[in-house]
Order: sequence, then structure tokens, then C-alpha cells
Amino acid sequence: MLVGGQASLSILVIVLIMASIVDVKQHKIPNVICAFTALYGVAAHFYAGLGVLLSIEGMVLGLIIFLPFYIAGGMGAGDVKLMSAIGAILGLKVALAAGLTLVTGSFMGLFVLLRQPDGREALRAYVRMFFRLFRWHVWTYEKPQLESARAKQFPYAIAIAIGTLLAVGFMFPSIP
Repeated sequence: MLVGGQASLSILVIVLIMASIVDVKQHKIPNVICAFTALYGVAAHFYAGLGVLLSIEGMVLGLIIFLPFYIAGGMGAGDVKLMSAIGAILGLKVALAAGLTLVTGSFMGLFVLLRQPDGREALRAYVRMFFRLFRWHVWTYEKPQLESARAKQFPYAIAIAIGTLLAVGFMFPSIP
């Protein structure tokens, strides 16, 4: 059961829509959206009698899963904060949401990359980097140049919304 039931689902959908719209328009996710989501998640867990520890664990897990991608330059801080805030509502089940988000974001990124003029060359660079990792066990990251297709940004909040809603649908097929 989703903590808070239908109310939590409604809040989650509204937050994801708002974050996606702002991310499309401004390429950022406002802290106020993340803070509200996190506070709601903690309050919902407390009100449901589950305590706040499960909510905080979900926040930390969401942060831990997305933080390496931020450090590598693959996503913005707002994306990490949003997934952490979603963890406040989902608890440890945020792992499934984060996994589905990463898969969704990978397909979206591939689509955006291949639509760019030098997208195929950028894709070849990533494939070379992937094979270097497994052949020589050396991770070398080729930092994209600003004019490169690999530097093209897209609103990752859309991937977070799709991945999270897919996860909620799998985990809670009938929310009361």
C-alpha cells in the first residue's frame, strides 16, 4: 500500500507534472517542489504510524542511487533532489522507481543524442568508452565539449515522472 493511499498518489502526480513542466521551460527543478515533496512524505509516514525512519531511508536511497550520475555530469542536482524527495513518499521502494527512471532516461537520452547532427559520432564515443571499461577495466570518461551533441541537455524530470509512475503502477496496482 502506498503510504497515504490516493492522497499520496495525487500529490506525487501533481509534483511530477509540475517538476516536468518547469524542467522543460527552465531546465531546472525548483527546490521548493523537492522540499514540499520530502516534507509531505515524512509527514505521511508519521501520520500513518510508520514513523519517519522509513521515509528518511527512502530519501537517502534515492540520493545514493542518483548521486553518482550527478558527480559524473550526467544529470543536474535538481534531478537528484527530486528522486530523493520521491523516496520520502515511496520509502525503500524508491529503488524500483529510480531503476525504471534510469532505463527511461537512457532511452530518452539516446533519442535526443541521435537527433543531433553529430549524434552518431557521440554514440560511437560512448560505445568505445563502454568497451574500454570491460576490456581493460579502466574507466575513462570523455567529457563532452559544449558544442557536442553529448552536451545536449534534456528535461530529465520527464524520465523521473515516467519511471516513478511505472514503478507505482507495478508496486501498487490497486491503490485504495
